[in-house]
Amino acid sequence: MKWNEQDKDNLTRRLMQETVEKPSSDLNSRIMSMILKKATIRKAFTFKKPVSAMQFFLLLIVYVLFAAGGLYIFFSKPGETAELMVFLKQIFPIFLTVTGGVSFFILFGLLDEWLQQHGYKIPEE
Repeated sequence: MKWNEQDKDNLTRRLMQETVEKPSSDLNSRIMSMILKKATIRKAFTFKKPVSAMQFFLLLIVYVLFAAGGLYIFFSKPGETAELMVFLKQIFPIFLTVTGGVSFFILFGLLDEWLQQHGYKIPEE
């Protein structure tokens, strides 16, 4: 006699049905209620602080200044840009240091806020 997969499956189900005890519906409902109470709903992304109008305005000003600087360099005469490039070459290291410091300050401030929200604390010595 050849057995196909469906016959094997049916026989296995009948044999297991006789040996397994079935829990009461009360037990099932209590377990499900405990699971639902402990389960938390998690979202993929949460935006806690929307961008304020002042931050948007400052970002707009920075982009306008970059655009104005680019247009100034594009439409200026060749002799005028040489003086500007010498000035930028002198001031660039200072600009890079200040912007790097400010960005690290913002990064570590946001990192600290994120760690505090998620329950990470600095151990006390």
